[in-house]
Amino acid sequence: MRSLKYRLTLACLALVGALWLLVPTFLPSSLADLPGIPSTHINLGLDLKGGVQLTLGVDTGQAVQSALTSAGQQVRQRALEAGITVFGPHRMPGGGISLTLANAGQWEAFRKVAANTAPQLVLAEGRPNAQLNGGKSVSVVLSFVPEFARQTGELALNQVLKTITGRIDQFGVAEPDIRKQSDDRILIQLPGLTDAARAAQLVGRTAQLSFHLVRDDAARDRALPPGTAFFPFAEVKHGGDESRMILDTLPLLRGEDVADARPTFDDKGRSMVSLTLTPSGADRFEQVTGEHKGKRLAIVLDGAVRSAPVIQDRIAGGSASISGNFTAEEAQDLAIALRSGSLAAPVHVLEERSVGPALGQASIVSGLLAALVGTVAVMVIMPLRYGGSGMLANGMLFCTLALLMAGMAALGATLTLPGIAGVVLTIGMAVDANVLIYERIREELEHGLAPVKAIAAGFERANLSITDSNLTTVFVAAILYQFGTGPVRGFAVTLILGIIASMFTAIFLCRIAMDIWMRKNGGASLSITGPMRLTRTTAALSRFRFVHYAKHVAVAAALLLLIASASAGMQGGLRYGVDFSGGVAAQVSFAQPVEDAQVKNAFAPLDVHDVSAQQYGEDGKVWLTRFAVPDIPPQELNAKVRAALNAAFDQDGQTVSLDRLEMVGPKAGDELRASALEAIYYALLLITVYISGRFEHRWGMAALLAGSLTSAMAALQWAGVPVEWRIAAALALALFLCGKLRLAFAVGAMASLLFDMITTISLLILLGQEIDLNIVAALLTILGYSLNDTIVIYDRIRENLRREDAGAPRPLRVIVQESLGETMSRTLLTGGTTLAAALALYLLGGPVIHGFALTMFIGVVMGTLSSLFVAAPLLPLFGSTPAFKAAVTPARYERPGEAGVV
Repeated sequence: MRSLKYRLTLACLALVGALWLLVPTFLPSSLADLPGIPSTHINLGLDLKGGVQLTLGVDTGQAVQSALTSAGQQVRQRALEAGITVFGPHRMPGGGISLTLANAGQWEAFRKVAANTAPQLVLAEGRPNAQLNGGKSVSVVLSFVPEFARQTGELALNQVLKTITGRIDQFGVAEPDIRKQSDDRILIQLPGLTDAARAAQLVGRTAQLSFHLVRDDAARDRALPPGTAFFPFAEVKHGGDESRMILDTLPLLRGEDVADARPTFDDKGRSMVSLTLTPSGADRFEQVTGEHKGKRLAIVLDGAVRSAPVIQDRIAGGSASISGNFTAEEAQDLAIALRSGSLAAPVHVLEERSVGPALGQASIVSGLLAALVGTVAVMVIMPLRYGGSGMLANGMLFCTLALLMAGMAALGATLTLPGIAGVVLTIGMAVDANVLIYERIREELEHGLAPVKAIAAGFERANLSITDSNLTTVFVAAILYQFGTGPVRGFAVTLILGIIASMFTAIFLCRIAMDIWMRKNGGASLSITGPMRLTRTTAALSRFRFVHYAKHVAVAAALLLLIASASAGMQGGLRYGVDFSGGVAAQVSFAQPVEDAQVKNAFAPLDVHDVSAQQYGEDGKVWLTRFAVPDIPPQELNAKVRAALNAAFDQDGQTVSLDRLEMVGPKAGDELRASALEAIYYALLLITVYISGRFEHRWGMAALLAGSLTSAMAALQWAGVPVEWRIAAALALALFLCGKLRLAFAVGAMASLLFDMITTISLLILLGQEIDLNIVAALLTILGYSLNDTIVIYDRIRENLRREDAGAPRPLRVIVQESLGETMSRTLLTGGTTLAAALALYLLGGPVIHGFALTMFIGVVMGTLSSLFVAAPLLPLFGSTPAFKAAVTPARYERPGEAGVV
């Protein structure tokens, strides 16, 4: 009794704590700052709230090269001071800088000066690179020590992150998300912001400010004097020499001399930016303006001349201004950029995604409706099958959702539309643990055990299967989080938290509830049987010869693959979405129905290629268009697309709305595709290792297999083999080695999962579905779901093997057939509840999540078939050996109540 009280107290504390963490999420914002209210909150993602997401590529190599040039200039200056004539530095192709000594005999003296001035510089080849003029001069190529170059790149990336964060904070966006990613990238999410062009312009502006003396004395038609160069005007209205100006290359002041910048207006009401200089900058500015009266001083921003006023007199006080054809917003953004400082390295917009607030609100409604319908479907099925215990499972479902949402609030996680999909799937899959437990309890009751012992045995025997199946799904979700981005990561977080919450409620809370019920009712258990018996269905399916018909299923899968391959070949290959192929995707909605030709023609002024238009629904009002990335700056794309649509449909009664815009560069698309394929591969590899170790106790062999395959992948990558062929070769090798090493459970699991991938993708191809990140997220989820089913069957096979009498063992195929029959009720119920949730998501989730839901629906069906016709039937081919049985049956299993241990 004391144990029950402790468990009940712990359960109450967990549920109360979860509800307390959720208070701020549902509390009005006006009350969120009350004393004692926790700061936990679930944030809405861009696809639900609307906003802008940018992925920036930081050119750290350029920062390293600039630092290298600066170091070379310092070395040259010190060498000149030491009487050593040095020319340069000059940037070299492929990195490095070149310095030329006029007198080769001064080489040793120069090397000492360089070592003392910049010890981080080394000879690129370890010696002089070239002799010139018969040995009278020498040219050397210098580069950074590799570790110093790496540190310089990291510092530049961190400085860029800090600068952009400062700009966004001053821009006034609520709850921005700015973080570093791998490969020198920065992910920026700006919820609630709809002006993507302005955001891209603000964060991507280098904001390198400098003041240069204008060389009006230099002739444009002659060779430029040393130390001068042409600088373009920021706003070019004419071609030729009129569009550029000759300036001294050495700046008189830099952006570091600016202490503050504010937008203001001149005497004619035009927008400008007022600058306040630092004390040292003010002194320098006063000196410069006093020395160069009557000359022009050019203000250069990001390499282009903004203005070049004539210096009328010495300017004291440390004030200056930048004028130009600014709008008020442009002046404000420029002032923000100058206040936060220049970027240490150039940045490029690799991806841009924007979602309108109307689409975000529609996604919330459709997602919540799908979750509600899925919940109702599951809550109807469970009592029909399990009676009072089914009602208890429904109560556990609400506890699971509360714990899931509380976990998201505690982590400060962002709820995305795929995250809502994760909640819907959690609803469908959460009852799986209850189904496993209830089916076990039913079996033990049928074998004559008392309710108390039957419940204890049911939980004990089911816990192992629950842990194994859910743990592998967590592995897959973790890999999905590692390789995914943005909303896909939100889905992975939701899935992981949902799995953990469902295990806690099924194993811990449900057991407490049943123990309390029996104590209150004199040892009588809660009803475990409802009106939906499934007896005839499960009996008929139990007699079906799955092992015998496995080869027929394999032939059908091969034919499906051939047909899909032929279809894809006729279409020029797989249809990738913009996530993987690069390009632009725009979701557009209209007040009145339109034709696809009208939609395509609207983009003609943008000079884009490969325009396609796909209709959502049947009314012709919502269209998803795709086209190649046009020759338009990313920060201007959103505005130009809107302008083109408005110009094309500027008719009475017709309004057009750009609900969603995604732009992915070709390079970023290739990298995302490679990452997605690697995610699938490593998920399969991790599953293979776990299955081999868990079911056959051959951890060492499984680890050796994983190491060999990882090495093979690295070797193929080093050889330049495309990622698709690398992974195909590695998977084929893994399947071969598993068979050769007679890792029977691993062969069955891997073959089953490959069956899921192949058949699901084949059907998606035949249905004309594009493959994007959401589809990959669904495929990885299918891996976890299918393996969940397979592990339950494998656990039963192993259990039945342990029951075998050593004197008269039955054939393994007979045991496999028996195990499939015993787990058939669980397979049907779990598949049914998950299908109900996936179907609700497909019908009600909206166009953004359409592909994900379709893939999940197909994958659940294929995952169930693969467990029945692939994973289990393959065991007799590789496991009918004494060594196999000895490995998986270290001890004989005895049912509770039999002679032996319970």
